[in-house]
Amino acid sequence: MKNVLSGLIKFSFRFERFYPQFIKLFLNRKLSEYRREGFIHDFKVDADWRGKHHYFFTVNMLLGEEEVVTWLKKRKDA
Repeated sequence: MKNVLSGLIKFSFRFERFYPQFIKLFLNRKLSEYRREGFIHDFKVDADWRGKHHYFFTVNMLLGEEEVVTWLKKRKDA
C-alpha cells in the first residue's frame, strides 16, 4: 500500500504544470455559483504557471453596491 501511494504521489507531480488550470476551473465554478445567487455581476479568472510550485492567479470581480452589502451581511452571520 505504501508503494502504491508513493507511486501515485510521484505520478501526480508530473501533472504539476496543469494545477493552475484545475484551480481556475474550481474558481470559475464557485464564482459562477455566486453570480447565479446574485452576489456578483461578472468575473474573470486568469491562471498562470510560473515555474515549479509557483503559480499566479488574477481574479477580477464586478460587484454592485447591493451585492457588497448582502455579501458582508452574509459573511458577518457566518
